[in-house]
Amino acid sequence: MKKSLLFMMIASCLTCSTVLSQNQFPTPTGDAVIDGYRLYFPSTTTFSGSSPCSIWKDYYYGLTLRSSAGSVNNFVLFDPSGNGIISSPVGTLNTAFGGHAALNSTNKLYLDGGSNTYISEVASDAINFVTGGTEQMRIDANGTVCIGTTGPWSDYKLAVNGWMIATKVKVESYSNWPDFVFEKKYHLMSLKELEGYINKNNHLPDVPTASEVERNGLDLADNQAILLKKIEELTLYIINQQKDIDGLKKKVQDLKQRNTRR
Repeated sequence: MKKSLLFMMIASCLTCSTVLSQNQFPTPTGDAVIDGYRLYFPSTTTFSGSSPCSIWKDYYYGLTLRSSAGSVNNFVLFDPSGNGIISSPVGTLNTAFGGHAALNSTNKLYLDGGSNTYISEVASDAINFVTGGTEQMRIDANGTVCIGTTGPWSDYKLAVNGWMIATKVKVESYSNWPDFVFEKKYHLMSLKELEGYINKNNHLPDVPTASEVERNGLDLADNQAILLKKIEELTLYIINQQKDIDGLKKKVQDLKQRNTRR
């Protein structure tokens, strides 16, 4: 029994030694073969010496992956710095969805196999995204995302020319919220003063004019704060008016009581 087991082990080692000496390794479609610096993956069970698929160490000590169909060769070369170069056909990368991405000489990365959908570098180190032959979005050198517009919008991180829709928008860390209106030291204009201001300026105090909004646009956060301030001031006017009304009611009631006693 021990002799049989030993014989099987020796036979197995000899078999492995034979395979390694031939530089052949079994694969589902045949034997992968090492020939010099190349590793071939044959498409048939017989190694012909010119397999359509191979990996090898290329010039400049890079790594090349090659596949071929007929007379067409496809290469992916990785240089020592890790840069990938795709060629033959130049700049084409097939995808799992039946199409291919292509990088042409104008630094445009086409994503539809044609000329209508691509990503490219434009002036001033910006990247633009084109669909249907029309630029839809770009990211400029300052990191500003422009949708429907090309800018420049150096003071902003997002610029949109068109409608936006969202279920929720939040403004972070707004430091000028007008709770100060309810502080005791807050000066509330009298209605007479307010009337005079409106007659002179044709708008409420602190509210931008129509021409200012047309010229500078509208800051939504500031505008919300201004509107809240006006609501709070209006609330104070109503409270004060109610106090005046209650006072007048009391005076009327007192007069009625005096007239009843007479």
